[in-house]
Amino acid sequence: MFKPSLLFGPALLTVNAQVSITYDPMNKTLAIVEFRNPIKRLFCMDKEISTILNVINIQTCLIRGDCRNYSFVVIQNSGTTYAVDDIFNRSDLNAIVEAVNAVINQK
Repeated sequence: MFKPSLLFGPALLTVNAQVSITYDPMNKTLAIVEFRNPIKRLFCMDKEISTILNVINIQTCLIRGDCRNYSFVVIQNSGTTYAVDDIFNRSDLNAIVEAVNAVINQK
């Protein structure tokens, strides 16, 4: 039988349950919605966090991670970095990163 330890507990608090990333080519915006897991909601209250970024203000998008789990990362022109939790497969992120970077490179 698996018994969660104190070492495993903090990992449960840091991972969101789901992340939705949507690129709107008409408005040139990137919408990122993070749905928090139930444990994280106990402390943070909000079920989801929405962020909308204008592609004009983005320097680059990239994929960061290890051999199994990957994160979507946005670096803005101001130097601010926005990253979601490492919950994706690399193939899940390839299309969105290529689409956004193609628009950024046209600026």
